[in-house]
Amino acid sequence: MKNRVIYSVIAVCVFCTQSLVAQQQEDEPELGKTIKVYSEYKPQINDAQRLLVNPTAYDTVKVPVELKYTFEAAPVDVVSELRTLRAVSVKGDKLQDLFRGYAAVGGGNYNSFMADVRFMTERSRQYQNGIEFLHNSSAGKVRFENDEKYPANYMYNTLSVYTKRFLPTVTLSAGIKPSFNRYLQYGRDVNSPEFPEISYNKKDIRRTIFSNQSYVGVQSNTANLDYLNYTGNLGHNITVMNPQQIENSINLQAEVKQNVGTLRLGAEFATEWHGVNFVPLDSAAIKKNTTQISLKPYLVKTVDDITFEVGLLAQQTIDGNSAFKLHPHVRLSANVLKQTVVPYISYSGNYKQYSMLEMLNENPYTKDFVLLQPANTIADVRVGAQGRMATVVPFNAYVQYKAFNNEHFWVNDFSNAGNTFLPLYDNGTMFRVHGEIGVRQPLFAALAQLSYNRYSLNTLEHAWHKPAVEAQIDLKYNIQNPLTAQNKLVITTQFFAYGSQYALAEKFSEGIAEPRYEAVRMSAIVDFNIHLDYYYNTALVIFCRVNNITATRYQRFYLYPSQRTNFLAGLSYSFGNKK
Repeated sequence: MKNRVIYSVIAVCVFCTQSLVAQQQEDEPELGKTIKVYSEYKPQINDAQRLLVNPTAYDTVKVPVELKYTFEAAPVDVVSELRTLRAVSVKGDKLQDLFRGYAAVGGGNYNSFMADVRFMTERSRQYQNGIEFLHNSSAGKVRFENDEKYPANYMYNTLSVYTKRFLPTVTLSAGIKPSFNRYLQYGRDVNSPEFPEISYNKKDIRRTIFSNQSYVGVQSNTANLDYLNYTGNLGHNITVMNPQQIENSINLQAEVKQNVGTLRLGAEFATEWHGVNFVPLDSAAIKKNTTQISLKPYLVKTVDDITFEVGLLAQQTIDGNSAFKLHPHVRLSANVLKQTVVPYISYSGNYKQYSMLEMLNENPYTKDFVLLQPANTIADVRVGAQGRMATVVPFNAYVQYKAFNNEHFWVNDFSNAGNTFLPLYDNGTMFRVHGEIGVRQPLFAALAQLSYNRYSLNTLEHAWHKPAVEAQIDLKYNIQNPLTAQNKLVITTQFFAYGSQYALAEKFSEGIAEPRYEAVRMSAIVDFNIHLDYYYNTALVIFCRVNNITATRYQRFYLYPSQRTNFLAGLSYSFGNKK
């Protein structure tokens, strides 16, 4: 009975539904009615993420804010008081440069003697003054290849006095440096048949050189290139040599530089005058009075890690004839690997004038009344890289090509009682490969340098007295006391070597009085030195210098043998611990 009722209800519902659908299709064949829903609309978005953005209100009305303020000046009393700080103990030995005074004395074989004394005033914000005297001499003899001994008798004496004045914007400086040196022109050609009969008289072969260098200078104190940086130096040099050969020279050097926007602009200016009181042997090429004026404007531009520098060196030389030279100066460099490696390429040139003092510093055994002619570097091209590895290993390496005119090379002159040198000149090119690398640690430091030089000359057979290979290694060890960490022993070693070089020697043949001249290949120079400094206490140091440990016989200039193993021992004392 119950099931019948349910079935009847279902049948009635189906019948009514079919009737409504039939009626809708007849009345409204297209759906176009508006459906009213009487409940709140709740939209939902599936698979969407909520954006965490807070709503922002944009106000279209701007209210300007005006602030008005004034400063009222009022005096403030400031009272300064100087207080002396307590002494501070320094771990380890004090550097000798921290003392105001220093004195050292020593002696050794070959009748050698040295003395060094210096003193400087306490450094302040207003001034600093200093003076130093240095003496080094040897009265011993050197042995020639034929086992004959002749005196060396060299002596160096130098006095240096300087002063500095510190002003708010500039630093003023001045100084004088007189020196008195002595050499003996003792070299002889052992192949000469007259050599065994020659006896030396020191007065005849002694050369004394006196020089005095004085200067005054000014330098701006600011290091900020947004402001004008400038330096200037005015100097006077006088050189006197026996027989009466005197040269006076005056030189002026100045430089200015400043950043202008993204450019750095600068200029270098120099002028020098040389006058001698004698007629040089090569009087046709060298005059008594020579003046040179140089001006080099330049600019530097840096973009990112690339720096470009370009300049133009103009030089006017007046020595009876007027010569004008113009040389471009260009350099391009880049910082790579976080500025630890800086590759670069540069191009430059120069017209070089030599003073008599520069000549004697290069070769003190020159013939009397000789001056060096100027040399013209047409092009000097370098390609290399420099930088620092692991922050403690600096390095520099480059390849150089140099084209020059009138470069000088020293050859022996046997026309007088002693053996002297004359310059020969030639044009040509030089190719050089150079590298250097170092290490610097608190207890250890090292530096190694190596150069290979190759000359190509137009007329000369060889580049006389120019080594093909130059090498040098410097090492320094600090051996400290493990308990006090003080430097008790400092060991410095030096090794240097010069490769093959050539000299022009005179050769005699039996039955022929006149000599002939041939190229002689000189032996390589190998030297090893060691210096020891033992710190007895903070101020007292005992030192020992041993040079040419291997007792190698070598000649830097042909027929001028060097001293073999020589040593110098002494002590130094530092005083006045305020500076």
